[in-house]
Amino acid sequence: MPDYSDLPPIDIPLTDLLPQKAPMLLIGKAFGTEGGVVASETTMGREHELFIQPSGVFGSWILLELMAQTIGIFAGLRNRAAGSGPRIGFILGTRSFTAAVPAFRPGETIRVTAECLAYFESELPSQFECVAYREGAEVGRARLTVYQPEKIPQFS
Repeated sequence: MPDYSDLPPIDIPLTDLLPQKAPMLLIGKAFGTEGGVVASETTMGREHELFIQPSGVFGSWILLELMAQTIGIFAGLRNRAAGSGPRIGFILGTRSFTAAVPAFRPGETIRVTAECLAYFESELPSQFECVAYREGAEVGRARLTVYQPEKIPQFS
């Protein structure tokens, strides 16, 4: 999968697309869809300190949340186009999560792409192929199955 580095930036505040707020909002920039693809960039830093390990690095498992939030951009754009705001979504599972590195250092920038393989507005799970890059090299990959229910009052 290409890194889609030529996608245009999305000029909508991330908090208008995603339900996460600091310190759980991890991504820093969002990039527009090309067909069924969105991308994000995150420079690991102090705003992510909740996830820093005692050794001063961020474990590669943080890629799963970065991938999920990148998928959330896709869903947020769709929700916005339909006239609604950000909605909570859930990761139901992942296939073949791989990480080529064990950790990331503060200051490193991670770019994540999420390609929609199947998307359903509600009732059914959706699936995305996600790839993470650091300095243009692939550092992680997963296929995520996600679900965004129409209403979940217990979480609102």
